[in-house]
Amino acid sequence: MEFTFPNYYKEFSCIAGSCLDTCCAGWQIVIDNKTLKKYQHFKGPFHNRLHNDIDWKEHVFRQYNRRCAFLNEENLCDIYTEAGPKMLCDTCRNYPRHIEEFEGLREISLSLSCPEAARILLSQKEKVHSRMNTSDTSKDLFKNMWKTIVPEMEVLRPGWKEFLKERLDSLYISSGENDYIYQKSEFDFYCPDWQIQEEQLLVYWIYTYFCGAVYDDEIFTKVKMAVVCTLFIHELDVGTYLKNEHHFNLNDQIQICYQFSRELEHSDLNLNKFQELMSENNIFSFENLLKIC
Repeated sequence: MEFTFPNYYKEFSCIAGSCLDTCCAGWQIVIDNKTLKKYQHFKGPFHNRLHNDIDWKEHVFRQYNRRCAFLNEENLCDIYTEAGPKMLCDTCRNYPRHIEEFEGLREISLSLSCPEAARILLSQKEKVHSRMNTSDTSKDLFKNMWKTIVPEMEVLRPGWKEFLKERLDSLYISSGENDYIYQKSEFDFYCPDWQIQEEQLLVYWIYTYFCGAVYDDEIFTKVKMAVVCTLFIHELDVGTYLKNEHHFNLNDQIQICYQFSRELEHSDLNLNKFQELMSENNIFSFENLLKIC
């Protein structure tokens, strides 16, 4: 399936209680059947609240003064804070993303009814243009990149390959009904810190290894290594997010980064082999990197 989205799409991140308005008032939100079953079987102190503030006949959240029953005084969602993001219904999880499908094409946009989305859209200084991504192409490229690199590396710590397999299987194999690209988009939406961490990681890899090109003239190889390492960490992040039932925090990120770094940077054999593959293997060509960035 092909995905298209406007160039500003990834700029969006929900600002929650800081928003000028709230998306949880003035409209009645219908709960999808899958989430409704989750609410019915939810265990814990929040169960009674769910039971009392859902209209089970109409499959909607109850409203008080035109506000969702779960919207608190800080304009934050009590379902999100008490039960976690995995308990949000499809509408609440996706908004303000708007999705239309036409056979093999999925068009994703941001709804103008969201103040933050409207701000992003109207603040653009250039004409809008669409970006396209093909889920199978990106997914297959990443899988082949991992398959190219992992067998060539010596394992420094027991359990490293199992650590990789658990997370990558969650992303590539056990993703259920949702598509690969959508899962990554969902992670970026619910984990906005990644936007800063991505830049920090790129700077780290460039700062640490780029100047080494003065000795071997492999400038492009150092840049490709920085990009691939950062993208690999993002794949592991999303896999961890899915493995942990849509939960991810700073400790998860720290664990992924330091374990990945140890396996790569604490071995001259691994570092040299990684850079050799960046330089010589066509799977890491400039054209392929453009497809997954």
